[in-house]
Amino acid sequence: MATPSTINTLNNFAKGLFNEQTNEFSDFLAPVVTTGAATFNVIDYAKRSGFQVPSGARAIGGDSKAVQSDGERVQISLKPYGLHDTIDTFELDQAGTSGVKLMRESRVSNLISQSSNSKFKDTLDVVNGVVTTVAEVWGGSEDPIKDIDAQILAISNKTGKMPNRIMMSLTAWSIFRNNAAVIARQPGKDQVSFTVEQASSMFLNPKMKIMIVDTVFDTRINVTSSKANAMAGDVYIFFAQDDSNVYDNSFTKTFRIQSNPFQSVRVSPKDYGEKIMVDWTEVVYVNNPDMGVRLQVTES
Repeated sequence: MATPSTINTLNNFAKGLFNEQTNEFSDFLAPVVTTGAATFNVIDYAKRSGFQVPSGARAIGGDSKAVQSDGERVQISLKPYGLHDTIDTFELDQAGTSGVKLMRESRVSNLISQSSNSKFKDTLDVVNGVVTTVAEVWGGSEDPIKDIDAQILAISNKTGKMPNRIMMSLTAWSIFRNNAAVIARQPGKDQVSFTVEQASSMFLNPKMKIMIVDTVFDTRINVTSSKANAMAGDVYIFFAQDDSNVYDNSFTKTFRIQSNPFQSVRVSPKDYGEKIMVDWTEVVYVNNPDMGVRLQVTES
């Protein structure tokens, strides 16, 4: 049976792994914002308040001017998450005292690794549920640069913010970099050295940050395997403020009480052995749908 000391050791082990195995793609699309509380308020960004031009002038000794806003504060609550794995009594008996420690840590490690995939899938599901989606074909004479620039300009005109991030699936990146119009824009048309930095310099926002997603998801273990890139041919173009906070108007955010969402490892005795559980809390929230767009890219 796991003692309080054993569980405390597993908790420390799990906290370290959560920091090491954070999903960089989730964090790029939905930056982590710490709230200090499980329930809190955010600004529901409306359509006009960000474009108002108030006069800040005031008389000496006079009061300041109140700004007008058509946005509202919305209450958000974090959600609980949890995964578990089991260790059979036979495994425990065979492992011995030192082996049991390693076995429990391996189960915790597996749970946290899979929680990273869970987080990314959850982020994509939340975003895809509300984001505007546009189909694009980049395999022929189409110019992906013009298509992306058009979306950058549209978002900027609608929100007053120029998108500063692009997240592409590996499939979309392959189609993009092999497109004839993109190749024609490259000095010397040298494909070998073509990088995301070079791609960024071609866009309307030449300081665009680009991330290429190579994550592959599979179907459940008990059904026929069908592996595919987690984002298929998707491209997300969006604005995310560096050092995002509760009130800025970034496209999507991940809210947590603290940067490490891990809560606890629980070990529950069972007739057949032990159940190892890992719990964490967070919520992915599309903060401002107008700040992003999703392109579904195909070659033909």
